[in-house]
Order: sequence, then C-alpha cells, then structure tokens
Amino acid sequence: MILKATILWFVIGILAVGNGVMREALLEPGLGPSLGLAASGLLLALLVLGVAYIGAPWYGRQSQATLLGLGVYRLVLTILFESGLGLILLEQSWEHVLRQYSLAGGNLWLLVLSAITVAPWLAGKMRGLN
Repeated sequence: MILKATILWFVIGILAVGNGVMREALLEPGLGPSLGLAASGLLLALLVLGVAYIGAPWYGRQSQATLLGLGVYRLVLTILFESGLGLILLEQSWEHVLRQYSLAGGNLWLLVLSAITVAPWLAGKMRGLN
C-alpha cells in the first residue's frame, strides 16, 4: 500500500510541476501575482483531491485510520521534498523556504498540504471504501 501511495504522490508531483508552469506562464501574467498564486494553489488542491478520488479503488477497502496515515505519509514526503529542493538544490535560506507556509500574497500552500493529508481519507469516504 505504501508503494501505491508513493506512486500516486509522484503523479501529484508531476501535476504540481505542470501547475507551476501554468501559473508562471498564464495565471500570474493574466491575473496578477497574488491572484495567480491563489488560483494556482486552489487548482493544485483540487488536482490532489482528483488524483485521490481516481486512485482510491486501487487501495481497496481500508480503515479510516489507514487512509489518514497514507495522507500523513504523503504530507511528510511533500514537506521533505519541498524543503530539500529549496535548501539543497536551489540553495535557498530557511527563511525563504518557510515563507511558503505563509498565506501572504495569496499563497495557498497550506491548503494544498491540507488536501494532500486528507485526500486519501476523503476519497475513500466518497467512494464508500472505508
């Protein structure tokens, strides 16, 4: 089950990269930086929920605790990836990395992280699998 959760997390990652490209190419130029960032965050949260809904049958019938555990697992993967990317590859400061967790300027990253956490449970509930 962890392998399946990880595969779906990679799918979300691919969609997140596409969402970022779309934000920079279309949303921010068209809507402005703050509204474009907010729209991108909302869209990514919806994509996360969509992937969870489509992928829910792959897990089969699971307890609510198991599905919440998978969400927490993917949350930890996401935070480690984002922090590692910023700190190590992009050589950003801790201050810059932590700025993502602020709602300032329309940043809805906390909404995306919340969606990542509850998505497996919510999708299981919607599909009647828990």
